[in-house]
Amino acid sequence: MEAKLLFSLIVRACLIVCCIIVFGAIADQGKYYGHSVFNDKMAAHDYGIAVGVIGFVCALAFLAMDLLLSRGSLPLSGTLYATIDLGVSAFNTLLTFIAFCYLADEWRRTEGKSGLSTSQKNAVQASIAFLFFSTILWTTSCILAFKARREGGHHSGYESAEIHHEPPNQYASFIDDHK
Repeated sequence: MEAKLLFSLIVRACLIVCCIIVFGAIADQGKYYGHSVFNDKMAAHDYGIAVGVIGFVCALAFLAMDLLLSRGSLPLSGTLYATIDLGVSAFNTLLTFIAFCYLADEWRRTEGKSGLSTSQKNAVQASIAFLFFSTILWTTSCILAFKARREGGHHSGYESAEIHHEPPNQYASFIDDHK
């Protein structure tokens, strides 16, 4: 397996794990007595879950498409795939960065309040930390897609989707006979 493809697959697998931790921690421990742990703002709670789920679905989809493209089973050109990957990665980088800043700020305003269990505090801090890691990983994915786009899609298996056939030489036997 090509090193660039392997690195891309590792980044996407790490993204899947980070996104599961983000939306799982917020969905499980993000409320107390019907109120959000993020300074009683349900918008912050819902945004954190939404970013985690969107990131999970995108990372899983692109992991599957990377595997299909490396086998030549995806009917997209490498350049088109790299462009789509770049756009989705940039969008998710922006989403996770905004979520990190928003949730960290709301948590900062919440920390002095009592009534939260230790497990809720740990879950919120874990979700904020993994949003930070997700931002780094989405940025890495964006850089990989940009490099692939600049190279014409020839990276992490992208070139295998572009079929290159040499035309048959109809006169090969004639040339060989008259040497």
